[in-house]
Amino acid sequence: MIRGSAFAGSFSRLLRLLGPCAAILILPSCGTPPAPSGDGRIDLEGLWLVTTNGGSNYAGEGTTTLEFGSAPSGGAQYLNRSAVNGITFCETHAYTALSDKVVLLDGDHYEVTTAAAGELELAFGMALLNLTRVTGAPPVEPCLEADAVEVGKPSEEPGSWTSLSAFGDQLYLNTDQTGNLIVGFDTGTGLFGMGREYTGNHDHVVAVRSDSEFYAHCACGNITTLERFDVDSDTMLAAANSQVDYGHFMALETGTFSGSSLIVTGRDYEDSGVNRVLTVDPNSLALQSEREVLPEAFIEDLAWNGTQLVALVNGLIVTIGADGMADETLRLEGTVNDFPDGLAFAEGAYYLLYQDAEDNAVIYRAQVP
Repeated sequence: MIRGSAFAGSFSRLLRLLGPCAAILILPSCGTPPAPSGDGRIDLEGLWLVTTNGGSNYAGEGTTTLEFGSAPSGGAQYLNRSAVNGITFCETHAYTALSDKVVLLDGDHYEVTTAAAGELELAFGMALLNLTRVTGAPPVEPCLEADAVEVGKPSEEPGSWTSLSAFGDQLYLNTDQTGNLIVGFDTGTGLFGMGREYTGNHDHVVAVRSDSEFYAHCACGNITTLERFDVDSDTMLAAANSQVDYGHFMALETGTFSGSSLIVTGRDYEDSGVNRVLTVDPNSLALQSEREVLPEAFIEDLAWNGTQLVALVNGLIVTIGADGMADETLRLEGTVNDFPDGLAFAEGAYYLLYQDAEDNAVIYRAQVP
């Protein structure tokens, strides 16, 4: 049996014989770390492709990149393009290189466990982030950006089921007044009109065809029914049921008018994660066509920008391509919060409906980049 002192002496002689590369016997990596920043902290500058092990969801699914600046601390640009629907999530993650072994990233302390040329491995508990330096074209395009500017605030609170719809230069929303009154907003003058009431029970606006003609649901049951009505004459003009008329057990919750057809969508109660968009006749509400878009995304509202369908998803404005995947992702800057209630397009700009801290409705405008 080898005693401790004899083993120690033998091991020391072995290390001297093998030389400096003997470290490979006891270290997980023998790579060369990135050049130090000059103050002993690891140099993170540049664009990195990020992958993770099963113990972390930091990179999400799809393709994720991080781009660090030249300073040892600041904001790293985080981009994640979903492989499922093409939506790009764009964020800024605070970081600080605390030493050559520790990085503070998005609030968590990561240990640098591997630092080789063009490769970094960061560990946080059982979670691992693998960073590979990108030397060619960026694998993820950044989001478009637009400043959101407040343009109007009605005196009434918004209705609990309200969204935002547009016709010409006018926007429309429901208030929570008795009767769920429909209020118009003139984007040119910044003035709100008088509230108007439709006495039918389908009075929660989904889309608008003219200043008096609306499409709406009842905010009841599974929201599977839709009506077309004229608010000035207080007349119901047509009705549809998603199961009977469209063959799907789905909500008819949000939509937009393209100028020639009504486009409507809502959660599908039978096919989880499916976003089915129905195009229907603007008069009879008969089904014209259908397609699936943005799988697994939660669509909060729809708009028509003149040529393409646009969806509001997690506070992002997503342009939908012919294949149903995201063409572009627009991120809003400014004092807006992350949870808008409605989206509309009018006079070359996007308009969004928010609720402020006092639950008042606020309308913002974001110019198209």
